[in-house]
Amino acid sequence: MPALLDGQTIRPLRDQLVVQKDPYKTKTPGGLALPDVAQLRPRQGRVLAVGPGRIVDGKLIPVDVCVGDHIAFGNFAGVEVNPKDDLLVVMKEEDVWCVLEE
Repeated sequence: MPALLDGQTIRPLRDQLVVQKDPYKTKTPGGLALPDVAQLRPRQGRVLAVGPGRIVDGKLIPVDVCVGDHIAFGNFAGVEVNPKDDLLVVMKEEDVWCVLEE
């Protein structure tokens, strides 16, 4: 299923995912405002699009996550695809640590 970026469609290939990262945290849980340099990169996000899967020994192995899943991933997972907004990334399924159930 493709995702949209500035009127263009992004269709991930193989076992790639398009993920909208959660926004940067601007406050601590206690309510203190964080300066820009102290804000942590988001490590969670919502899956917007999923590739068909990877081929192993001639068989298609589908991706385990679904569009709409809220996932956790590493700090430097994926590649940013929108220079104006670094919250949209394309990453491999293997970079996903877990699906966060709500």
